[in-house]
Amino acid sequence: MPPLKNGLGDQGTVAAAKLAGADQFVIGNGVSIIAGFAQGTNSIPEFDGIYGPGPGGIAAAMSEAMTYGKKSVLGIGPTECVIFADETADPLKIAYDLINEGEHGPDSSSILVTTSTNIAHQVEALLWKCIDGVEEKRRQYLQNVFGSTGKGAIVVASNMDEAFDFINWFAPEHLMIVCDKETENRALTSINNAGEILIGEYTPFSAANYGIGITAVLPTNHFARAFSGITSKDMVKYSTIGRLSKDALQEIYPIIKEMGNYEQLPCHVKVADIRLFN
Repeated sequence: MPPLKNGLGDQGTVAAAKLAGADQFVIGNGVSIIAGFAQGTNSIPEFDGIYGPGPGGIAAAMSEAMTYGKKSVLGIGPTECVIFADETADPLKIAYDLINEGEHGPDSSSILVTTSTNIAHQVEALLWKCIDGVEEKRRQYLQNVFGSTGKGAIVVASNMDEAFDFINWFAPEHLMIVCDKETENRALTSINNAGEILIGEYTPFSAANYGIGITAVLPTNHFARAFSGITSKDMVKYSTIGRLSKDALQEIYPIIKEMGNYEQLPCHVKVADIRLFN
């Protein structure tokens, strides 16, 4: 974890990690720490897996670490969200939901997708009023995100299929669906690419981040097209195991012979021959 001004780690992070079973802590962050984990130093232990979010430089460092045989997942950060909403959604809640992810930093992506021009206009008007009430540091982030050079947006699709195609192309880290039941069901069967999908007006992004218990380390930058969020499954590896009797080898021998001859690998066939016919 990054050091505080006193050089120590954040007490809340240490406490949470310890409850989760962690027994070693390294104070530091950035590319140098990833390099240390990948190769080991006098003060940083070498590890077989390196996970976590970060900007482009972190993703590049993790990619390099993988060349040293370290397991990792790329494409995590900066944060991004998409909200798909229809006329039944509360514009004020949607405005705050956009702010929820936008306040992470000036490079956050926070996007409303809707087929309703009315909802789009209402949310846009409320969004700036809500931003004005945010404390200064986060307000500056939000003004950047939803400004002319930021990654915040309101997208009005001509129909639902167009909306779903955009969402599947974007493959958001966080997706919230706030619409009537029929449209909700259609969205859930049409949208395949999202790190997490939160359904209904009472499932805000913060509930998923803090309280539901699902992973909050999710793929970004279109990676949700191919990857899922990080869970304990990513920390597990396994070895495939096989054992044959002579009779079993005899049974599959025709397959070995046919495949070996087809691939022009005669020794593949020979190792079966000497076991069965010598």
